[in-house]
Amino acid sequence: MTKDTLGPMETTSLADQAYRRLRDAIRGGALRPGEKITERDLAARLGVSPTPIREALRQLVHGRSSSGSARARCGSPTTPPLPVARSSRPRSACPP
Repeated sequence: MTKDTLGPMETTSLADQAYRRLRDAIRGGALRPGEKITERDLAARLGVSPTPIREALRQLVHGRSSSGSARARCGSPTTPPLPVARSSRPRSACPP
């Protein structure tokens, strides 16, 4: 019998992958506090549609309730506020 070299497939959703990439970009300084971003720009940079980006931003703002990890709140020292614009009109991702 031959050994299978394909290995397991990635089973995380695009939203989860986008969440990790955006979280790492924030922590690493690639996305700076106060920087204007759009869902479409982030989607293009990550090579996905805006839908997983929208969900990833929601997870960043409200915390990851399904993963059991520490919840990051908008405006906390570890997670800066993310102003997001869906169109040309800027909109804050943080609730009032």
